[in-house]
Amino acid sequence: MGVLLILPLLVAGFLLCQRDRLIFAKLHRYEGQLLYLLAAQQGLICFVWASAAVSAVVAITCHSWAAQCITLGSHAPVCWRAFDTDFLGWLGRQVLSVDSSASAGGQISAFAVLVGCTTCAMPFAIAPVRFRHWMKSLGVEDWNKAQALLNVSAVQGLLLPQRIASSVVYSEALMLSMDDRKVYVGMVQGIGEPTETNGALETFAFWPMLSGYRDKDTLKVVYTYAYPPFEPTAPALILRLDNVVSVTPYDESHRTKVVENTEVGVLHGPAGQSPSTIALIAAGAVGVALTALVRRKR
Repeated sequence: MGVLLILPLLVAGFLLCQRDRLIFAKLHRYEGQLLYLLAAQQGLICFVWASAAVSAVVAITCHSWAAQCITLGSHAPVCWRAFDTDFLGWLGRQVLSVDSSASAGGQISAFAVLVGCTTCAMPFAIAPVRFRHWMKSLGVEDWNKAQALLNVSAVQGLLLPQRIASSVVYSEALMLSMDDRKVYVGMVQGIGEPTETNGALETFAFWPMLSGYRDKDTLKVVYTYAYPPFEPTAPALILRLDNVVSVTPYDESHRTKVVENTEVGVLHGPAGQSPSTIALIAAGAVGVALTALVRRKR
């Protein structure tokens, strides 16, 4: 009978880890024994709820009802025969008919089977209730925004991924420095979906407004290209998190400091023009602001 309880407990724990968005977003952090204990913990939660649900149903319905008659005013009495709704007893007799040597008794074995089956079904009820309760606690009704906030919570404690994920929620412009000294200024369009082994931020889509590089000697930023104004249909640049060295919020005050400490070089626009450094950076900043405004309206 122990197998009837332990196996469903582990299966239910695995299903809940797969279906619960709050757990699945962080599932890639768990390995080995830690992953096994997580599945066992979630399975135990399903088992407790299943035991309570089956016990309540058995306590309410498993009775023998005597014959009774009810008189409603001047109408003829309504009567019914004695009947039995003790389905647990019936299941127990079926168990004994299959295995008459059941040491725990037919009804106990039937109860264990019911609890085991209900335990495996509990993840399909617990997972959506958990996620909706989490959304309600944050005061969020939009599913897309809830998913973005979930991605932020999934990388809590990891500062660089958390900054990129939060920029999607708050439409924040970023300056990305890559491991090849390439520099991008723009908005994060979206991030990937988590899997069992990888997080959602393995790759992300980026809308660049300005790009350049850092001088190998002084590490000052040299802007070389200003991208065209943002268009919803414009393809995004796909970047890998492993290639990002640093992430910096990009705003007007920061832009002024960047201009003061930027090497003056020849910069090119989308049509091959060569505007001045400050004018191009200003155009890029305006583009970033417009992109943030469009993102907020969406």
